[in-house]
Amino acid sequence: MTAPLTVEIELKDLLIELRQSVKDLDAKQEQRFKELEQKTEQRFNQLEEKTEQRFNQLEEKTEQRFNQLEEKTEQRFKELEEKTEQRFKELENKVDKIGTTVTALSEKLDSLDKRVGKLESTQATQLWALIALLIGAFIKFGFFPNT
Repeated sequence: MTAPLTVEIELKDLLIELRQSVKDLDAKQEQRFKELEQKTEQRFNQLEEKTEQRFNQLEEKTEQRFNQLEEKTEQRFKELEEKTEQRFKELENKVDKIGTTVTALSEKLDSLDKRVGKLESTQATQLWALIALLIGAFIKFGFFPNT
């Protein structure tokens, strides 16, 4: 009877060892899963940090470029506005000069118009006098018989 007892004890020991090995294996596997989970979590965190950092850099760079573009645009609009204002002033000055010249020419034209009016009336009088003189000469010298 000692032989089956020994086999039974050995089988029990073997079963205990097997159970212990399975537990050890299970513990090792659980440990490896935890390590893998930690590494994965760590890598995701690193990737998230890198991604966040790159997005922040890109956002800052984009914001900086937009600000530069906005400043440049504002400056160009100011320059354009100043040039336009200067040209409008130049045009206003020219229009004022033209207005002054037109006024002077209008006064001269009025003066010439008065002078031409006087000449017309003087010439009309002279023409009537000439007609009267010619009629008088015709009467006196011959187109009508002397009676």
